[in-house]
Amino acid sequence: MQAFGMFPQNPRFQTLFSEKGGSREGSTITLMVDFINVVEKTCILPPDDPKNILEDTVEILHDLEYNGFQVNVVGDRVVQFLSIKDMRDELKAKSKEATDQIEEKEEKINDLDNRIGLLQEVLSLTLSTKELKDSNVAHLK
Repeated sequence: MQAFGMFPQNPRFQTLFSEKGGSREGSTITLMVDFINVVEKTCILPPDDPKNILEDTVEILHDLEYNGFQVNVVGDRVVQFLSIKDMRDELKAKSKEATDQIEEKEEKINDLDNRIGLLQEVLSLTLSTKELKDSNVAHLK
């Protein structure tokens, strides 16, 4: 009930007038419990909460607001948290893309290093063959 102390409410419950007495009371209690749960959950949002749970919370907040609850502060926090999660996901995607590009460049560098090594071997072999031929030419002269 601390939630009602932190965020005083004056709900209308006009949408529940069409329900029968017992159902109306049950629906009223359900809405109040939903409000308490949403406020408590919002106060301790873990950063790794799945996005769909936050989206469900936004839907519950819309239902509560429709029934006269003042949920602006809580809703703003959830929306802000969703925005942060979206930015984090975007940054993770960019980071993965950058990592993939770095790995691709490293593979190209390794391939070029291998080619350079092969060319150096060919050059060394060619130079030693030339020296041998020059030696033979000098010997023949």
